[in-house]
Amino acid sequence: MNKFKILFFLIVSIPLFELKALHGEIVEEILFSVNGDIITKIDFEERSEILKQTYIVQSEKIPYDFENSIISNMIIDMLIKQESIREGINVVNSDVSNQINSLVKINNLGSIDNLKSYVTSQGMTWKYFFENQKANMYKENLLARIIIVKNPTLDELQSYYNEKKDEEFQISEKLPRLSVIYLRKEVSMGYSEILAVNALGKQIEQKIKNGDEFNKLAKEYSEDFKSKNLGGDSGWRTKEEFEETPELWDAIEKLKVGECTPLLSGKDGFYIFKLIDEKDNGYMPFERARKDIQLKMMRNKRQQAYSTKIKEIIQSALIKRKTDRFKDFRLISF
Repeated sequence: MNKFKILFFLIVSIPLFELKALHGEIVEEILFSVNGDIITKIDFEERSEILKQTYIVQSEKIPYDFENSIISNMIIDMLIKQESIREGINVVNSDVSNQINSLVKINNLGSIDNLKSYVTSQGMTWKYFFENQKANMYKENLLARIIIVKNPTLDELQSYYNEKKDEEFQISEKLPRLSVIYLRKEVSMGYSEILAVNALGKQIEQKIKNGDEFNKLAKEYSEDFKSKNLGGDSGWRTKEEFEETPELWDAIEKLKVGECTPLLSGKDGFYIFKLIDEKDNGYMPFERARKDIQLKMMRNKRQQAYSTKIKEIIQSALIKRKTDRFKDFRLISF
């Protein structure tokens, strides 16, 4: 779970709500009012039950501040949506569906049904997953609109590398620089289609043995779009990147500089690697670490900007507790 940072005590405590009969119907119990929008007991309990199930499925202990964190999350989601709408941002169900379809494609899940099966296997409902995606889209769209974070300069990247060199960038095992030819294997492919991809890989493997240049073959055939235009050069790679496919790393470790692996089968495709350089000890080269440093620094800057904006939104919000429950409630930022 995320570690939570306490912002402040919610000092407005107005336990005004009682269940009433209105034209013979029971009015839903309201827990909190957020700038006039409400969080009901039913909404809260539905989310609580789903999240409890995810803890059970993942064999994790339910945290002591479980209910407090759920209410905080619901309030902040509501504030972000309100602020988004004020900024002219709206997210409709079709937007969410398009986003989910993209997730299915990017992660090679094959179909929405496969994603739904995974969601339910994690203890969630499809409704909760869908609404959570919508909340995330409001957040990301709002961040893109109001938060501008500049890319770190080369000097900033180099400074971070020098400062964290001993802590983050020491290497004690083989660090290879690899070129790769990758052929995608889709979840939706039938057996005959997978055989066809494998056959293409075997043809490429034979071309390499016949003396064809690896970089030209990578540009022509590889489906690793980050490296193919570089002739397959995927840069310096670490053992940790192959934790889910140790059989690939085992084959890479046997290579000498200039050698290629045979065609290797991974869970998401077929690979041929070429070892173009290696380091055995010392530090990860700056050029290998540079991209990771940039992503980390950008993520940290965005998180700081996001936290500042959330504090501003919260400070201007009218949040009222309308129940005797949650008397010790503290609003926390995620």
